[in-house]
Amino acid sequence: MELLTTFEKYCSLSLPLSTYLPELRFFQSGTVTIYAGKERRELAVHKAILSESGSPSLQKLAEPGWRESSEGCIDWTHTSTPTVERVLTWLYLRDYTSPDPIRREGSVRSEEADNIVDGQDPKVREDTQSVAGQYGEIEESNEAVEPLAEAEAAPEPPPEPDYSDVEDLELQNAILDSCSQRPLTPLGTCVGLPPVTTTYKTAAGLFEEEEFPIHSFSYREPLLAHVEVYSFGKYHFLRGLQDLALQRMIVTLRKIDCSVKYAREELGEIIEFAYDNIDATGDGEEPMRKLLSQFAAANYTSLLHGSFETLFGRGGEFTLDLARKLSRRLLAHGVSGRLVEDELEQRIQTLEVRVQERDETIKSLNVSLNDLREWGRGFNRRGSRGRYR
Repeated sequence: MELLTTFEKYCSLSLPLSTYLPELRFFQSGTVTIYAGKERRELAVHKAILSESGSPSLQKLAEPGWRESSEGCIDWTHTSTPTVERVLTWLYLRDYTSPDPIRREGSVRSEEADNIVDGQDPKVREDTQSVAGQYGEIEESNEAVEPLAEAEAAPEPPPEPDYSDVEDLELQNAILDSCSQRPLTPLGTCVGLPPVTTTYKTAAGLFEEEEFPIHSFSYREPLLAHVEVYSFGKYHFLRGLQDLALQRMIVTLRKIDCSVKYAREELGEIIEFAYDNIDATGDGEEPMRKLLSQFAAANYTSLLHGSFETLFGRGGEFTLDLARKLSRRLLAHGVSGRLVEDELEQRIQTLEVRVQERDETIKSLNVSLNDLREWGRGFNRRGSRGRYR
């Protein structure tokens, strides 16, 4: 069985790494040093991992005759160190971890919020309770205390009849023999250990269980991590890594409430980064671009404000993708094609006006620059004549 097939078989069972380490020969192969990020952090990867990755570009790095293989080092300083670490983790385990959303500055922690009851600070509440306790010791009760009624003695149950005299001797011996032959305690129970579990949740499953409200947490880091991993996978033809990054992106986007103002800023930044760094090559719409533009179209009314509206107004490929999806969305809801055309035409006219204003500003600046240059040349000529006279 091939190495990659064996590796995928064990990974599909979600077993720990120690389970299949002895059965994989690629851990006996040599390693290659990777220099990752601007800080040139040194990481190591087995050559067999690169050879069995399924990526033509990564396979070349481990083949004899190539500089990386002969020198034993790979230069990935153009890629951030966390992205390289996630890619290497995926090559070994077919999964990778991403950073959790970061708590925003000034947001109240949930534990502190839970301690505040009815707008009262916990310290104030403790002081109030202590004062109440002091006054409670001074107060005297004027109510008469009724004596407790004596509990009536419960009647004794009647004695059970003794049938030992009438039972057969053979029946008694059979009962005693059956009680003496009991099964042994299971091994796991006798030492007090739980059974071994063989199912582990993926990083996406663990992330999905957590709660990160966007008004208190920033989603920029996890979104950017998935886009960078996807971009690396696409560049090196790692289809499995691309699919996983898309799945992780979907899980993250589902947690974002687009009605919060932070969502517009962070999504706009991620969309701009994705369209600038992921080329729309191949047949059909590029998957990551399609996912982001589809999410923007589904939340169009909540997102089209502020910085996100500015991004849409710049035009370009994202604006075209979003406009196509909006037109299909309006048509699906029974809106006439004429209304869709009118809305898109109005958007196009707005973009054309902005482009014209920008062109006029550029022309005006060029005229001012030329006048300044001509004035400088005339000044230099007059100055030179004055010196030679």
